[in-house]
Amino acid sequence: MLNSLMLCVSSSFVSVGASSGIGREVALDMAKRGARVITASRDEEKGLESVNYIKNLSKNSSVFWKKLNLSDLSSVRQFAIWFTSCEQRLDILINNAAIAYSNVEKTVDGYDLCFGTNHLGHFLLTELLVNHLKRSAPARIVIVSSLAHILVPGPLRFDKGDEDTLYPHLSGYEISKLANILHAKELARRLAQFGVSANAVHPGGVDTELWKGMAYKWPPWFCFLIRMMVKPVLIDANAAAQTIVYAAVDDRVKTITGRYFEKCSLARESIQAKSLSVAKKLWEVSSFLTGLQVHTLPLEVNEPRVVDCTDKTNQTLDRE
Repeated sequence: MLNSLMLCVSSSFVSVGASSGIGREVALDMAKRGARVITASRDEEKGLESVNYIKNLSKNSSVFWKKLNLSDLSSVRQFAIWFTSCEQRLDILINNAAIAYSNVEKTVDGYDLCFGTNHLGHFLLTELLVNHLKRSAPARIVIVSSLAHILVPGPLRFDKGDEDTLYPHLSGYEISKLANILHAKELARRLAQFGVSANAVHPGGVDTELWKGMAYKWPPWFCFLIRMMVKPVLIDANAAAQTIVYAAVDDRVKTITGRYFEKCSLARESIQAKSLSVAKKLWEVSSFLTGLQVHTLPLEVNEPRVVDCTDKTNQTLDRE
């Protein structure tokens, strides 16, 4: 378990996918350290319940929720507009949200749901917030990946496909988790000179809501059998949050970037996750698919800024 005593007072922290499970436990830990915490998720009811849960346990009133649907790139842009208009700094960004299986196959923008949500949504969000991270340096980005990335048997394939299905081989949970690690590596290369680190994390085998999605892919009896087989080795959300928090705040990690962590230690990623050339190509393709210019870090979100800097509890998110 993490035993770092680092305080985050006056730090600004964003946790994506913090309405339940691992993300909520990470946000709670940060709130207890005194950070200004902004949680972002697509479900308003769960999001606000999570904020109240975190405030009650942490005794930190600077915890807020904003809507963010990573499977809809317009939602990502709207969140970025709000954040860059209402917040002055960003010290830690945790890209945690994930989906494994669903009865929906495509994102709002027409991409594979797993790849579009787990990678493209996080990719665009990070790019649109990157200048806040640079201005707040030293800052950290933590991308939650999975051991499942080792199931990808070969290098990512970038066959462009056709108008109906762009990049058809960029699909599935395992591919998206491999993309998370490659994203961290390319971020590390691009942002090192600005004092911003980026690392990927495997939180462990976790008993969270992610498992509920199995019902969309396999029959109930098979899901039950698998769940019973692996349950003895699964850890709870609090235990899984430890490595994420370690990568986000521990002083021993402050000079480490572009690496992969497990159990609060450096770990070995797969051969496919080590390729810097593939990481660069993935960046270029992701920039194209999300509408960003290749090889650029945009200075601003180029959309009108009519922004309400209040949260759902009618508290103004004052700039400190």
